[in-house]
Amino acid sequence: MGSMQWIEGYLNLNQLSRVSLLMIVVLASITMACSDVKEPTATPRVFNPTPAPTEVRSATEHGVVVEENGGSAAVAVGASGNPERGRQLYTQNGCSGCHSTSDEVIVGPGHRGVAERSASAVVGMSGEEYMRQSIKEPGAHLVEGFTNLMPSFANLDPSDIDDLIAYLKTLD
Repeated sequence: MGSMQWIEGYLNLNQLSRVSLLMIVVLASITMACSDVKEPTATPRVFNPTPAPTEVRSATEHGVVVEENGGSAAVAVGASGNPERGRQLYTQNGCSGCHSTSDEVIVGPGHRGVAERSASAVVGMSGEEYMRQSIKEPGAHLVEGFTNLMPSFANLDPSDIDDLIAYLKTLD
């Protein structure tokens, strides 16, 4: 093979390589331009739910019998519910994701003092009745300034609702 033939072959191969490279770049550009990758349009909101207090404060003040049991207090479960169990249910059912145990508004109103506020929320309805209905039918009576975003917890056992109400009564 003469040197001229070798040079002509090299130039043809080099042209073919350049055309191939150009095709690859064009196809890659088209693929990237048509992809479904979305750019974020908003900054995500930081969500820091208020944890439920680890202790139930002064359950005896709220009509719940406390019995001494070998040096440790045990809450007697009765018609008024078990506030310690209610605290656990408050956490397990995600109440603290939307409600604080203080006055702070997260999504829904804070629960500090809810027992006192609920007693006068609806004429002719006791505070316990109001809280029970609010748990089962959250849209029945809305707190001013809030919309009905809360899901119904009507599927909870009545004793669980009693326990939640007993816990809410401790948040004074």
